[in-house]
Amino acid sequence: AAFSELAPLPKNINSKFAEMGASLSKSGDTLFFSSDRPGGMGGFDIYMSRKLPDGSWGIPQNMGEPINTPYDENFPYITANGYFLYFSSNGPGSMGGYDVFVSDAVDDGRWTQPRNLGYPINDLYDNFNVIYTMNGRYGYTSRYDKNGTGGMDIFRIIMEDIPPTNVVYTGNLLYGTADKNVPVHEKTSVFESLDFYVTDDKSGKEVSRVSVNARNSKYTFALLPGKYTVTIKGTGFAPYTRSIFIADEQPVETVISEQIILPPN
Repeated sequence: AAFSELAPLPKNINSKFAEMGASLSKSGDTLFFSSDRPGGMGGFDIYMSRKLPDGSWGIPQNMGEPINTPYDENFPYITANGYFLYFSSNGPGSMGGYDVFVSDAVDDGRWTQPRNLGYPINDLYDNFNVIYTMNGRYGYTSRYDKNGTGGMDIFRIIMEDIPPTNVVYTGNLLYGTADKNVPVHEKTSVFESLDFYVTDDKSGKEVSRVSVNARNSKYTFALLPGKYTVTIKGTGFAPYTRSIFIADEQPVETVISEQIILPPN
């Protein structure tokens, strides 16, 4: 993907003081950022600016209590749904240095008392921010760690209480060659002999017995993260096998459409 040249935001966002960390709402009309400009509650504070009808950014508003304190609040991150604001603070409630906190959006633009995310996201060192994937199972955080490669490193966290996302495989099962084929249900003897299943490579157990639609030859199965082997056996065609690996991470695609062609033997 191509990106345009960097362009600074206007002077009401970028001041002669320090602005650090910014997060844009999914709708693109609300900007959260931190600044140590005069008029704050102390140190760095988090500000919010809304885009005006003419496309310009409005005067930033200090988010005030309970988000900001006389200490430093920095590196805001607003979730895609707009319900949660994550940020770092070295104020009261920190385990040591900067910790990551979260506050929930409530009615009338108010926010709940920030909560320390605790261990393992926070520890006795500086922990600056966390960003979650869309399904909420995975988080990426920057931190100092004695076992890191040096300075600040990026770590991935898996939230075990949130189940991973299924990846669905679907498509049509065909009989023939790449150039000439028909839906497998049109070949009655082949269709009736189908043995279509998926096994887990680690346990060797069958995890899915796949049915093929008798009217359109469509198949569908869903898998969690892991390593699998897809097998299709029967009469009139060479056995089909395929390996599938699904990483334990936010999938780029949750539905994968693929045709499978069974060549005559």
